[in-house]
Amino acid sequence: MLSCLVLLACDVSAPPKGDDLTEAQQNQERRFSRWLSASQDREIIYRDFVNYLENEGVDDVLPPWTLLIPDRQYMSAKCPIDAFVIPPKALWPNVVPSLKVLRAHVMPAVGQVQIASAYRPASFNACIGGAKKSAHLSFSAFDLIPSSQVDRDDMFKDLCVMWRRQPSGSKIGLGTYFSVNDPNRNRIGRFHIDTLGKRTWGSDFRSASSYCHRPNSR
Repeated sequence: MLSCLVLLACDVSAPPKGDDLTEAQQNQERRFSRWLSASQDREIIYRDFVNYLENEGVDDVLPPWTLLIPDRQYMSAKCPIDAFVIPPKALWPNVVPSLKVLRAHVMPAVGQVQIASAYRPASFNACIGGAKKSAHLSFSAFDLIPSSQVDRDDMFKDLCVMWRRQPSGSKIGLGTYFSVNDPNRNRIGRFHIDTLGKRTWGSDFRSASSYCHRPNSR
C-alpha cells in the first residue's frame, strides 16, 4: 500500500490493447531475461523460486518472473531499485495464499491482471511512502492493474462483490484506492490484494473510503 499523498499524485499509464499488450509484455520479459542472465547466482535462485511455485501448484497463476516486480510506477532516481527483486527464500511461502486468491476469486471476477507491485524491500517501501506495516514487505500482497482496458468503476464493483462474498476467515484484504473527493484519480484501476485479514480500504487507508462502501457498489 502507498500513502494517499503518493498514491493519488500519479496514475499508472493505461494498459495497451491487443497486439500492443503482447509487444509490451514481450519487451518487459526480454528485459527480465537480460537482468537474470547478468548474474549466475540470480539464475540459480530464480530457478529455485520457480520450482517452489511449481511444487505449491501456483506457478500457472501469473508468469513467475512478474512476481519479482517491486513497483512499476514508483521506482525513480529518488527511490532507485532494480527492475526485478527476488524476495528472500524465507518469505516465499507468504505469496502462495495470495496467488491462490488471485486464481480462485480475483481473476474470475475481473479477468486477467498484471503485477504493478509485489515484494518491496523495506528501504524502497519507505522511500516511496509505503505503509510501515505494508503486506508488500512480507511478499503477501500484490498491487494489480487490469491487463486490458476496462471500465474502472465496473471493475471495482466486481471486486467488491467478490470481496463481500468471502467469509471472514478468507483473510482477503482489498485496497480499492478510490477517492470520493476525486473519483477521476487512479483511472486505470490499480488495486491491492493480500491475505492478511478480511478488510477493505480506499485512498486514505480507512474502511469508510473504500469503493466497496459506495451506495452503488452493488
